[in-house]
Amino acid sequence: MSNGLRIVLGACVLCAIVLSQPAGLTQDGQLKEISGGIVSVNSQDSTLVLKQIEDQTSQTYSTETLAVEKSASISRGNQVMILSDLKAGDEVTVAYAITSEGTKVVRTITVMEDDDNGAQ
Repeated sequence: MSNGLRIVLGACVLCAIVLSQPAGLTQDGQLKEISGGIVSVNSQDSTLVLKQIEDQTSQTYSTETLAVEKSASISRGNQVMILSDLKAGDEVTVAYAITSEGTKVVRTITVMEDDDNGAQ
C-alpha cells in the first residue's frame, strides 16, 4: 500500500471518528444526571423546563431550561415515549452532556413510575 493511500485512509478514519461525536459536545463523554418535575415542554423547540429542589431544609427550588436532542431516548418503564408525551408535573431523571458553549443537551429522559401504579 502506498504512503499516499495510507494517508487518505487515515484521514477517512479520523473524519469518521470526529463525525461520530454529537456536534458541540464535550470530548470527555461524561453524562450528568438531574431529577425533578417538569414545568413545561416545548416540542417545537425541543426544550423542557425542569424544576429541581435546591435546598431540602428551606424547600427552595430552581428551574432550568434544557435542550433535548432529537434522538433523545425517552421512556417510562418499558414504554418508549416521545417529547410531546411529557407533561407538566411528570417527575423525571434526565441525563445530559454539556456543549462547548455551555448548553445542557439532554440525551435520555426517564419518567418516574407512580408508586401506586395507578391504584386508588
